Amino acid sequence: MAHPKTRTQHREQLARTYHALTALQKQIVQLLSVVYKPAFPGEIVQCLSALKIHDDHNRRFTQKTLIPLLEDVVDKGLLAVESLVPFYGRQQGLRYYCNRHFVELATRLAVEDGHFDAFVDAIEKTIPITANWDNRRIFATRDTLIREVRIGIYRRDMAFIERQFDDLRHHNHPEDFSISPERIYRTVFDNPFDPS
Repeated sequence: MAHPKTRTQHREQLARTYHALTALQKQIVQLLSVVYKPAFPGEIVQCLSALKIHDDHNRRFTQKTLIPLLEDVVDKGLLAVESLVPFYGRQQGLRYYCNRHFVELATRLAVEDGHFDAFVDAIEKTIPITANWDNRRIFATRDTLIREVRIGIYRRDMAFIERQFDDLRHHNHPEDFSISPERIYRTVFDNPFDPS
């Protein structure tokens, strides 16, 4: 674990880098901070399309036009990328996500800038959580659960948060994700870094 001073310095550097980004790059970082889970370029394109966010030439994004922009922000350290293990010899692709040392600040900036609710609406339409016949959510990964709890936290909706854990208990085994509500709260609230 990084020393707190080192972690703070790292976050300060990320904040300086973020503030030097273009407005479009900032929106993408904020969007991916709300998506939280690693997302395929196609999923990100769908979110951007739902948000009516276009490229610098005012055209809809395609994966081909989006990936260089994502890679530029990865190179700057604000986004991270994971490569999926090949499945039966086929490459499964890359998934992008917000740097975990910057994710809470980026989400707070999305709230401050007034983008948060629109991002959530687009995410719910394009990268939804699967629901079962009884309309309870089924979380495919721990990151999808964390994403939904974070949405509830930033919306200050405790009933929504409780529903996520209730759904988890009904359709998943909490030990599958080995994460407690307290741990998620600590991740969000124990990240007090604010460069202003």
